[in-house]
Amino acid sequence: RQFEDEGYSLLGSKEELDALEGGKAVLTLPSLRSKYNTNLSGQVDYGEVVDAVLNFLKGENGFCVMIEEAYIDKCSHNNDFYGAMCEVKTMSDIFERVLAFCEEEEDTAVLLTADHETGGLKLKTEDNEFGNNLYTTGNHTGANVNLYLKNVPFEGERTIDNTYVFVICEALVKNKKFNFCT
Repeated sequence: RQFEDEGYSLLGSKEELDALEGGKAVLTLPSLRSKYNTNLSGQVDYGEVVDAVLNFLKGENGFCVMIEEAYIDKCSHNNDFYGAMCEVKTMSDIFERVLAFCEEEEDTAVLLTADHETGGLKLKTEDNEFGNNLYTTGNHTGANVNLYLKNVPFEGERTIDNTYVFVICEALVKNKKFNFCT
Protein backbone atom coordinates (compact mmCIF):
# COMPACT_ATOMS: atom_id res chain seq x y z
CA ARG A 1 0.00 0.00 0.00
CA GLN A 2 2.84 2.40 0.81
CA PHE A 3 4.25 2.00 -2.72
CA GLU A 4 0.87 2.87 -4.23
CA ASP A 5 0.61 5.93 -1.94
CA GLU A 6 3.98 7.06 -3.35
CA GLY A 7 2.66 6.81 -6.92
CA TYR A 8 4.09 3.42 -7.88
CA SER A 9 2.18 0.87 -9.92
CA LEU A 10 2.40 -2.64 -8.44
CA LEU A 11 2.82 -5.10 -11.29
CA GLY A 12 2.61 -8.86 -11.28
CA SER A 13 3.74 -9.80 -14.78
CA LYS A 14 6.10 -8.88 -17.60
CA GLU A 15 3.05 -8.18 -19.75
CA GLU A 16 1.79 -5.56 -17.27
CA LEU A 17 5.22 -3.91 -17.38
CA ASP A 18 5.24 -3.95 -21.20
CA ALA A 19 1.81 -2.26 -21.22
CA LEU A 20 2.79 0.45 -18.71
CA GLU A 21 3.50 3.77 -20.35
CA GLY A 22 5.80 5.77 -18.11
CA GLY A 23 5.47 6.36 -14.41
CA LYS A 24 6.99 4.48 -11.52
CA ALA A 25 6.58 0.77 -11.00
CA VAL A 26 7.40 -2.07 -8.67
CA LEU A 27 7.42 -5.44 -10.41
CA THR A 28 7.15 -8.45 -8.19
CA LEU A 29 7.18 -11.88 -9.77
CA PRO A 30 7.28 -14.58 -7.12
CA SER A 31 8.35 -18.09 -8.03
CA LEU A 32 10.11 -17.48 -11.33
CA ARG A 33 11.58 -20.82 -12.27
CA SER A 34 14.43 -21.59 -14.62
CA LYS A 35 13.58 -22.36 -18.20
CA TYR A 36 16.44 -24.88 -18.05
CA ASN A 37 14.88 -27.03 -15.33
CA THR A 38 12.79 -29.55 -17.23
CA ASN A 39 11.67 -31.12 -13.93
CA LEU A 40 9.46 -28.08 -13.24
CA SER A 41 6.37 -26.63 -14.86
CA GLY A 42 5.56 -22.97 -15.33
CA GLN A 43 9.09 -21.94 -16.25
CA VAL A 44 9.70 -18.36 -17.35
CA ASP A 45 12.57 -16.90 -19.32
CA TYR A 46 13.87 -14.81 -16.44
CA GLY A 47 16.25 -13.07 -18.85
CA GLU A 48 13.34 -11.69 -20.87
CA VAL A 49 11.84 -10.28 -17.67
CA VAL A 50 15.15 -8.61 -16.77
CA ASP A 51 15.42 -7.16 -20.30
CA ALA A 52 11.91 -5.70 -19.99
CA VAL A 53 12.73 -4.15 -16.60
CA LEU A 54 16.00 -2.63 -17.81
CA ASN A 55 14.37 -1.30 -21.01
CA PHE A 56 11.63 0.27 -18.91
CA LEU A 57 14.22 1.99 -16.71
CA LYS A 58 16.67 2.96 -19.46
CA GLY A 59 17.29 6.67 -19.48
CA GLU A 60 15.87 7.20 -15.99
CA ASN A 61 17.70 9.63 -13.77
CA GLY A 62 18.65 7.05 -11.17
CA PHE A 63 17.02 3.75 -10.33
CA CYS A 64 17.51 0.68 -8.19
CA VAL A 65 16.76 -2.88 -9.24
CA MET A 66 17.04 -5.94 -7.06
CA ILE A 67 17.07 -9.27 -8.83
CA GLU A 68 16.92 -12.40 -6.71
CA GLU A 69 17.35 -15.95 -7.93
CA ALA A 70 16.02 -17.77 -4.87
CA TYR A 71 15.80 -21.26 -6.34
CA ILE A 72 19.56 -21.83 -6.18
CA ASP A 73 19.10 -21.82 -2.40
CA LYS A 74 15.83 -23.75 -2.44
CA CYS A 75 17.27 -26.51 -4.63
CA SER A 76 20.41 -26.70 -2.51
CA HIS A 77 18.32 -27.12 0.66
CA ASN A 78 16.80 -30.14 -1.08
CA ASN A 79 20.24 -31.36 -2.28
CA ASP A 80 18.90 -31.10 -5.84
CA PHE A 81 22.12 -30.68 -7.82
CA TYR A 82 20.42 -30.63 -11.25
CA GLY A 83 17.89 -28.01 -10.14
CA ALA A 84 20.55 -25.83 -8.50
CA MET A 85 22.73 -25.92 -11.63
CA CYS A 86 19.73 -24.95 -13.78
CA GLU A 87 19.17 -21.96 -11.52
CA VAL A 88 22.89 -21.05 -11.59
CA LYS A 89 22.66 -21.05 -15.41
CA THR A 90 19.63 -18.76 -15.15
CA MET A 91 21.56 -16.39 -12.88
CA SER A 92 24.45 -16.43 -15.34
CA ASP A 93 22.07 -15.46 -18.17
CA ILE A 94 20.65 -12.63 -16.06
CA PHE A 95 24.10 -11.35 -15.15
CA GLU A 96 25.17 -11.37 -18.81
CA ARG A 97 22.14 -9.24 -19.70
CA VAL A 98 22.80 -6.80 -16.87
CA LEU A 99 26.46 -6.47 -17.89
CA ALA A 100 25.43 -5.87 -21.50
CA PHE A 101 23.12 -3.11 -20.26
CA CYS A 102 26.09 -1.62 -18.36
CA GLU A 103 28.11 -1.45 -21.56
CA GLU A 104 25.55 1.07 -22.87
CA GLU A 105 24.80 2.70 -19.52
CA GLU A 106 28.25 3.26 -18.03
CA ASP A 107 26.84 5.01 -14.95
CA THR A 108 25.12 1.81 -13.84
CA ALA A 109 26.71 0.03 -10.90
CA VAL A 110 26.22 -3.70 -10.39
CA LEU A 111 26.71 -5.85 -7.32
CA LEU A 112 26.28 -9.61 -7.52
CA THR A 113 26.42 -11.71 -4.39
CA ALA A 114 24.60 -14.30 -2.33
CA ASP A 115 23.32 -13.94 1.20
CA HIS A 116 24.81 -17.31 2.18
CA GLU A 117 25.96 -20.68 0.89
CA THR A 118 23.69 -23.71 1.15
CA GLY A 119 24.42 -27.38 0.81
CA GLY A 120 28.17 -27.53 1.37
CA LEU A 121 29.07 -28.88 -2.07
CA LYS A 122 32.11 -31.15 -2.30
CA LEU A 123 34.39 -30.94 -5.30
CA LYS A 124 34.06 -34.63 -6.08
CA THR A 125 32.98 -37.94 -4.65
CA GLU A 126 34.93 -41.16 -4.25
CA ASP A 127 33.42 -42.53 -7.45
CA ASN A 128 33.81 -39.20 -9.32
CA GLU A 129 30.10 -39.15 -10.16
CA PHE A 130 28.24 -35.86 -10.25
CA GLY A 131 24.83 -35.67 -8.64
CA ASN A 132 22.97 -35.07 -5.41
CA ASN A 133 25.68 -36.98 -3.50
CA LEU A 134 27.93 -33.90 -3.77
CA TYR A 135 26.15 -32.18 -0.88
CA THR A 136 27.40 -32.38 2.70
CA THR A 137 24.31 -30.78 4.29
CA GLY A 138 20.83 -29.50 3.51
CA ASN A 139 21.41 -26.34 5.51
CA HIS A 140 23.26 -23.06 5.26
CA THR A 141 27.00 -23.17 5.85
CA GLY A 142 29.52 -20.61 7.03
CA ALA A 143 31.38 -20.65 3.73
CA ASN A 144 32.31 -17.31 2.21
CA VAL A 145 30.36 -16.15 -0.84
CA ASN A 146 31.74 -14.02 -3.63
CA LEU A 147 30.95 -10.37 -4.28
CA TYR A 148 31.32 -9.17 -7.85
CA LEU A 149 31.32 -5.44 -8.61
CA LYS A 150 31.01 -3.56 -11.90
CA ASN A 151 31.38 0.22 -12.16
CA VAL A 152 31.80 0.45 -8.39
CA PRO A 153 34.76 2.41 -7.08
CA PHE A 154 35.79 0.04 -4.34
CA GLU A 155 39.07 -0.08 -2.51
CA GLY A 156 39.58 -2.28 0.47
CA GLU A 157 40.09 -5.76 1.71
CA ARG A 158 39.81 -8.76 -0.57
CA THR A 159 37.50 -10.33 2.03
CA ILE A 160 34.76 -8.25 3.63
CA ASP A 161 31.95 -8.95 6.05
CA ASN A 162 28.62 -9.36 4.24
CA THR A 163 27.14 -6.45 6.20
CA TYR A 164 29.56 -4.18 4.35
CA VAL A 165 27.50 -4.70 1.17
CA PHE A 166 24.97 -2.32 2.73
CA VAL A 167 27.69 0.32 3.17
CA ILE A 168 28.65 0.01 -0.51
CA CYS A 169 25.01 0.29 -1.59
CA GLU A 170 24.37 3.26 0.67
CA ALA A 171 27.41 5.07 -0.74
CA LEU A 172 26.21 4.45 -4.29
CA VAL A 173 22.71 5.72 -3.57
CA LYS A 174 23.91 8.85 -1.78
CA ASN A 175 26.34 9.62 -4.59
CA LYS A 176 23.42 9.74 -7.06
CA LYS A 177 25.99 9.30 -9.80
CA PHE A 178 25.22 5.62 -10.21
CA ASN A 179 22.25 3.58 -11.23
CA PHE A 180 22.31 0.42 -9.18
CA CYS A 181 21.41 -3.20 -9.97
CA THR A 182 21.91 -6.01 -7.45
